[in-house]
Amino acid sequence: MSTISFFGSVLFLLEARKVLPRWYLAVPFCISLFLLVIVSFWEVSGKDLLSDYRYLITPLVITLLALLSPFSLMVFLSLHRHPDSMKAYLAVSSIASIISVFSLLFAVWELSSRHSHEASFSDGLIAIYFLYWLIVMPGMGLCFLLRAIK
Repeated sequence: MSTISFFGSVLFLLEARKVLPRWYLAVPFCISLFLLVIVSFWEVSGKDLLSDYRYLITPLVITLLALLSPFSLMVFLSLHRHPDSMKAYLAVSSIASIISVFSLLFAVWELSSRHSHEASFSDGLIAIYFLYWLIVMPGMGLCFLLRAIK
C-alpha cells in the first residue's frame, strides 16, 4: 500500500510543480512515503541480512506513519488559495496531525523508558495507534480522494 501511495504522491508532485506556487510543501510527504516503502521492504526481505537491526523497524514505522498526517497537512496547505475551498481538508488534516503528534510523543516516551531491543508497547499506545490507523488515516485518504475528484 505504501508503494502505491508513494507513486501517487510523486505523480502529484510532478503535476503540482507546473501549477502550484507552493508545490515544495508536498516534498516531505513524498519523502516519508519513500522511507516507508524502504522500511517495509526491509522488514519483508531483509530478515537475515539486517537481523541485528530488526528492533529499529517498529519505531521507524511508527514514526513514519505518525508523520504522514502533518505532511498531509502540508500537501493541503500547498493547495491553499486554490479555487476550491480548503477549510474542510485543512480541519481534518489538522486534527489528524494533532492526534499523530500526540501518539508519536507517547511512543517516544514509551520507547525511551524501555531497553532499546524491546518492541512491546502498552495497551494505551496500541489503542491510540489503532484509532489512528482505522479512523484517522482512512479519513485523510478520503480527503485526498475527495480533493482529487474535484
